[in-house]
Amino acid sequence: MPTTKTIVLRLLFVLAALGLSVVACQGPEAFYRPGDQGDGGSFGTGGAGLVGSGGTLGTGGVVVTGAGGSSPATGGTTGTGGIRATGGTTGTGGSPATGGTTGTGGIRATGGTTGTGGTPATGGTKGTGGTPATGGTTGTGGSPATGGTGGKGTGGTPATGGTTGTGGAAATGLVVVDTDCQSAGTPQSIGLYLDVENTSSAAIPLSQITFRYYFQVAETTDPPHLDIDYSTTVPSGDITAKFAAISPAVTGANEYMEVGFTTTAGSLQAQSDTGQIQLRVHATNYANPFDSMQTTDYSFQTCAAGRTANTGAFAQQTTITAYVNGVLASGTEPN
Repeated sequence: MPTTKTIVLRLLFVLAALGLSVVACQGPEAFYRPGDQGDGGSFGTGGAGLVGSGGTLGTGGVVVTGAGGSSPATGGTTGTGGIRATGGTTGTGGSPATGGTTGTGGIRATGGTTGTGGTPATGGTKGTGGTPATGGTTGTGGSPATGGTGGKGTGGTPATGGTTGTGGAAATGLVVVDTDCQSAGTPQSIGLYLDVENTSSAAIPLSQITFRYYFQVAETTDPPHLDIDYSTTVPSGDITAKFAAISPAVTGANEYMEVGFTTTAGSLQAQSDTGQIQLRVHATNYANPFDSMQTTDYSFQTCAAGRTANTGAFAQQTTITAYVNGVLASGTEPN
């Protein structure tokens, strides 16, 4: 871009050219006018316009020719350019906006407290019934504890097994003894017709079953003995007997006979019986009297009026006690 000095020089050059053109266009009349010669007019001074910054350039002063002047008018003083306008103060950029404070993430929710597992139930004590053969029902273990509500429970202490029972009381009527009524025709022997019935829902080995007949023995030197006169299903050789004194004696008994079965006798199925077994008890050498008061024996079954001994339907007797593995299953012991 041209400087101020260059612009001024160019302006002066233009003005000078214009002045020469004006002088050249004047005829001689301008300098040689008839009549008195007038004084030349003073040269007009050029306009002194300042060159403004961005302002209008000052024009040179108009050359006035004096009338009759002899000397050419000098050009007016060349106006100096106006003061160049300075640009406005450059605005400083606004302070950059600072970003909003970054929010911190919400506190992370912690999981709920983990629930501890319920304490497992300890195994229930097994029923005192032992195996079904003893008449006792085997107890079931305690129910396992359910896990605690909520989170995953921590494992509890494993349940300890319950103590195995030692054969509890058998269910009433598990095994019963049915008999006919009896005859007391002779004091030398006791006759008894009976059968053994399994009233449970499971088979029971006959070797686990025993029953007792209570009586009053009169002979103490000639030991008692059992004969099996008849047996429907169980072989006679698989039927056993032993005798034991009751001391002190109780009403109606000072002795009992316990009848049992061997391991080869098989099992007594559920809801079944042995069929009729005919027994006869006497002294080994048939001492007389062996039992002189049979009708007062604890287990003796007196026939009702009009009833014949050892005939008719069998009936359960509570004075003949039955056992499974030595545990009372039916009947009432004397006291």
